Amino acid sequence: MILKRVLIAYCLFLTTLTSAQTTGKLVVQVDGITSDKGYVQIAIYKNSKGFPSKTKMAFQNFRIQTSKLKGAAFTTQLPIGTYAIAIYQDANANKKLDTNFFGIPKEKTGVSNNANSNSMPSFYDAKFKFLADKTIHINLH
Repeated sequence: MILKRVLIAYCLFLTTLTSAQTTGKLVVQVDGITSDKGYVQIAIYKNSKGFPSKTKMAFQNFRIQTSKLKGAAFTTQLPIGTYAIAIYQDANANKKLDTNFFGIPKEKTGVSNNANSNSMPSFYDAKFKFLADKTIHINLH
């Protein structure tokens, strides 16, 4: 009887340990960088508010010199959850995504799931579940 209780307590303890993970490592490989000029802006969103162009509304926001990211991966810690990532290469380093008269980006852009559409991709097209350590690839176009 005591052995049975100890075994149950041990199983509950192991369950608590395995379910206690609340964060994980996200590795983002950005493909399609062809120039070392400027910066790459990476914005991680928890919801559709501001996605994909209002980086100040993002959950996490990073600005990395293009030369440091070219051929390398970007890594961050994230809480478990649902996210979408928007990236653009700010080639002229003016801290904004340059667009033409019609709002079409002049600089390279990409989003998680490599969602592609004729207009701005939606959060719902780009969202992914982050449940544990994960590596994703985002293509800049």
